[in-house]
Amino acid sequence: MIIRIVGSKMLTKDHKKDHTNIRTRTSRVKTEEEMKKRLGKRIINAVLTAALVITMMPATVFASGVSENDAEAVEKNAEAIEAETENDTGTDSEEREATPEEAEELFRNLNEALAAREGLRAYNEAAGNEDDALTEEMDYTRYIFFGDSTVVGNETANFPGVFAKRRGCRITNVAVGGATYSTANVDNNLLAQMGNVTLGSYDVAFILFGVNDFSQSRALGRTNSTDTSTVCGAMNEGIKRLKAANVNVYIILPFYYKGQFIRAANTQNLYFSDYITAIKNVAKAKNVSVIDFNTKLGINAKNYKDYYSDDVHPTDVLYTKAGEYLDSVMGSRTDPAEGNSIVDFVKRLYDKCLGRTPDTNGLSYWVDELVSGRMTGADVAKGVFFSDEFQSKNVSNEQYVALLYEVLMNRPGSSEEIAYWKQALDAGMTRLGVFKGFAESQEFTTLCGFYNILRGNVEITEARDKNVGLTEFVSRLYTVGLGRTYDAAGLNDWCNRILTKEWSVKDVSTTGFFTSPEYLNKNTDNATYVTTLYHTFFNREPDQAGYDYWLNKLNAGESRSSIIAGFADSVEFANLMRSYGL
Repeated sequence: MIIRIVGSKMLTKDHKKDHTNIRTRTSRVKTEEEMKKRLGKRIINAVLTAALVITMMPATVFASGVSENDAEAVEKNAEAIEAETENDTGTDSEEREATPEEAEELFRNLNEALAAREGLRAYNEAAGNEDDALTEEMDYTRYIFFGDSTVVGNETANFPGVFAKRRGCRITNVAVGGATYSTANVDNNLLAQMGNVTLGSYDVAFILFGVNDFSQSRALGRTNSTDTSTVCGAMNEGIKRLKAANVNVYIILPFYYKGQFIRAANTQNLYFSDYITAIKNVAKAKNVSVIDFNTKLGINAKNYKDYYSDDVHPTDVLYTKAGEYLDSVMGSRTDPAEGNSIVDFVKRLYDKCLGRTPDTNGLSYWVDELVSGRMTGADVAKGVFFSDEFQSKNVSNEQYVALLYEVLMNRPGSSEEIAYWKQALDAGMTRLGVFKGFAESQEFTTLCGFYNILRGNVEITEARDKNVGLTEFVSRLYTVGLGRTYDAAGLNDWCNRILTKEWSVKDVSTTGFFTSPEYLNKNTDNATYVTTLYHTFFNREPDQAGYDYWLNKLNAGESRSSIIAGFADSVEFANLMRSYGL
């Protein structure tokens, strides 16, 4: 029997740089008879590859024919074999006669690989997938899931498992049934789950709680709360810990359908929609992406019974669709270009942004900067996006945002996503401020990892780029209140005063705009004044009852300063400001 020892260049324990080799070498041994026929020709590389595939299967697979301990044993064997080859200096491999011990070890490893493959086949058969549906495109990002019973899943399905199988990745799922954000639910909450793992060992965290916070009547707290017994406070602390560990965070909104459970208030007289709003507000204030399965998967009154077994627990259909959607959210896991070298990274930027191949000098410059570590992926992307050549294209705000999605996130943006950032640009954020949001995203982190370069960060100095909601509010004071476009200096000045707490939002709104000589010289009538306040403070059209109430007060002689104070001190305006993190 001939055995081939594969050099450490071909397969490393980290296996990130060589993942294209591994990805295309999945074992295809189907039966023990075939294995015996081919045993003399099989190579250790196949065993190592099979071990890698086994350990990347979702936990559900192991329940179908091979235990996690079995898989760990295979991986340990693979690592042991790999360790023996580290001193191999050959560029490819060497061949020699296998010892009886090595032959026996190889035979045992292949048997274990077969058992795992049979487990995968049983899993796919139960799920209605094709026989060998395990993806060969492997994602080496380290994912962790925190959550409640909807993240745990049921006996036959869970969306983290579907996600892992589709991406060919490893995941850690520490979700526990009945868990909450709030630490008032002692030992079964987000922070308790975080305490059981080393956060720095992961690249991406998905968080899904909320149903039990509502059903247990846990306090919501303010958007910027630090009280972890409240939903908002626990979210803030959890996000802070993850970001401190350089983990990218995604908040997943709870699974729910508008059944009786959802329509009723809890003992705090809060509705489930209040919890959803609070979760969204914290995520927005912390600049964390939100994933909403219900909205994105088109669940409605006609089809919800296909997706939910009750008001909040998904069926296997929804778990599968949710896992598939989550996979799509994380972007492409395959080669986004022809190759994965630093040269390819630069060529891709030129092609996507400038529509041409790089000139020799330009290519050499950017590659040298990346190789030397003087520049990061974000630096080079910024250099191309803000070059004179790109600026001369005069792309619209909408085109600019769409290109950011395509280039930095390696996927097309949805109409809602593009509209969000376009609105921010139209309101006065700079293109650099928006670029920062994309360049520091998980998608761009993954893209840079593919090319083996550092992602980096983007420095911003203008106040209008530091809080999207605040910039849009001050912009409305100009466009709606004064009836003119903002000037950049003024927009930055007012945003800075609020961010540094030199002036309150109320002071800027009243003294800065509505009692300014520029506004007073407009001589607006009472009806226009009330409508303007609704548009500015609440960012909506006036409701008839509210409009009549304020207009009658003005017509009865109440001062405008009293009316504007009513808007500035209202609960609705306070909630809007909290959603901005102010």
